[in-house]
Amino acid sequence: MNAEMAEGAFTDLLARRKNFIEVVAALLEARVRSYEVDFVARRLMLYGEDGSHHAVAIEVPADLAPSEFFSSGAIDRTIMRMRGPDADYATFLQGMMQAGCAQYFVYLRGRRAIYLGVDGDQHVVQIPARL
Repeated sequence: MNAEMAEGAFTDLLARRKNFIEVVAALLEARVRSYEVDFVARRLMLYGEDGSHHAVAIEVPADLAPSEFFSSGAIDRTIMRMRGPDADYATFLQGMMQAGCAQYFVYLRGRRAIYLGVDGDQHVVQIPARL
């Protein structure tokens, strides 16, 4: 896995220099198999096709923690907003936490994302072939 390239893709996403579709393409090019965002640990973990992994700190407001109340509907609405023309990854991350998401995993080859709450609630989303 090219960790520098993968980390740069998320930096570009946060800075709004790339959209989510471009970031997914960059992650695949960097040979990322999956990634995990952990809001409690404030960490992004990248997993490579070659079995490697790379941790990156994520910045979210210090006073923001995942909600105790998990809402699959709110997660779906937050995902849909990320697909729109005004998509903003920082807002997406905050929306996920407000929806009760404590961590989520994205499996690029498996085309699915799994969102987990603080008490084990889960919501699985199939990633469409075309976003």
